[in-house]
Amino acid sequence: MTLKSSQHAAVWRAQIWLTAAAAALLAQGCSAVPGEGESSCRAQVDADGDGVSGCKDSDCHRFELCRLSSDLGRPDGGTGGSSGAGGSGGAVGPTGGTGGVVPSSGGSGGSDELDDGGAEPDASSCSCSPDEMCSDGGCIPLPPPAPRYVIALHSADSPIGLPGPPPHGLCVEIACREPGAGSPVGFCPCEPEPYVRVVHISSPELDPIETPVLTTKVQGTSLSVEFDETERVEVPLQAGDALRFELWDDNVTTDDSLIYSCDPALGALVAGPLECSVLSGALASDEHWIRGELIVE
Repeated sequence: MTLKSSQHAAVWRAQIWLTAAAAALLAQGCSAVPGEGESSCRAQVDADGDGVSGCKDSDCHRFELCRLSSDLGRPDGGTGGSSGAGGSGGAVGPTGGTGGVVPSSGGSGGSDELDDGGAEPDASSCSCSPDEMCSDGGCIPLPPPAPRYVIALHSADSPIGLPGPPPHGLCVEIACREPGAGSPVGFCPCEPEPYVRVVHISSPELDPIETPVLTTKVQGTSLSVEFDETERVEVPLQAGDALRFELWDDNVTTDDSLIYSCDPALGALVAGPLECSVLSGALASDEHWIRGELIVE
């Protein structure tokens, strides 16, 4: 064998030995390059003497057990953690992979109650004034109560006669009228026994519903009456509603007769006077009133 052939054989044997040695090292779970091997990373042994072991050592980051962990400095190197349905050893990842970390939907010590967005009072969590309620740990104002509307009547006056047949008018007191004809207004010797009725008209523009809400007491024969504090009533008024005041004559032997009616202006349902009037007399020059008041509470 020549010298050149001997050198080629030596090189060939050296390559085979290095290849076999590298394969043996890899089979044992060790790195073929200086630094930590997979087995030492898993066992958390500082094989390269740099003072760092396990997945805390950057040399271990190239191995699967450390790459799959989201916390590379975890002492257990990705093993021994909480196990989920996606795999063993590590925590289950958001997509179900092995070794990932799953976000908690309700950790220990949290509350299982849903936030009501302030819709329900939380009376036990704060102290509020009578006009407030507790919501999500804070005090918020209570909604204002709905207003109460009270109609109080003060006075009414009646004419002795109204324009109409016969040509000189008609007595308001039915007992003073001639049968079938009536008496001239200037010769009405009788006065009525007046009382007032209040009618509430709901939704007058759409489908009006008329409801009598107050009828005053009959005080006797008179052309004018004053009402006391008892002649009042609470009425469930709404925007757009209307009222009608009616003056009636109380009759004993026949049905009561309507003397006149008028419509007080409610406006914007603001507290204040409620009154309306009619004209009477042969020349329709005498004005007669029903007066009251709207009280908002």
